[in-house]
Amino acid sequence: MIAMVGPQVGRIGRTGSDPWGRFSWQEMKDHRDQGILIISAYRVSQTKGTKSGPTTSYSRQLNVMIIKGDTSLDPRSRILQDLRKFITDKRAEGFRPILMMDANDEWIDSGSKAFQNFVTEMQLEDLLYEKFGEAGITSTTYSQGSRRIDFILVDSML
Repeated sequence: MIAMVGPQVGRIGRTGSDPWGRFSWQEMKDHRDQGILIISAYRVSQTKGTKSGPTTSYSRQLNVMIIKGDTSLDPRSRILQDLRKFITDKRAEGFRPILMMDANDEWIDSGSKAFQNFVTEMQLEDLLYEKFGEAGITSTTYSQGSRRIDFILVDSML
């Protein structure tokens, strides 16, 4: 969910969410018609082939994939593909993305290269990492975890 309050509300253009409920977004434009795209996204933690309960996001996304004829049955990869296309299309319209994402993955020292490749290919910057490095980011974003899995990634042009 994204909520905007204060004077910025007047800059909101279009808003929406993807049909699978994985991300929502808001467009904002300034008086020069330059735009920022704010995205809030959730990437499931379960990997392909995981057994999961019927009411989990993972199971709901698998069901949609089956209905849509997507035989990959990999929601973790699919959201990155769909975000890649969405961001690319919005950049073509003049928007620069800010992606706030529960990625359920690390991007720096990840065993899985999918999220790391996504961040690099989409030219997104992890501003906390850029400012403080690994040593400066001491808190995790998962209460029982030991790694950072939530991010605010910003277009390199911003």
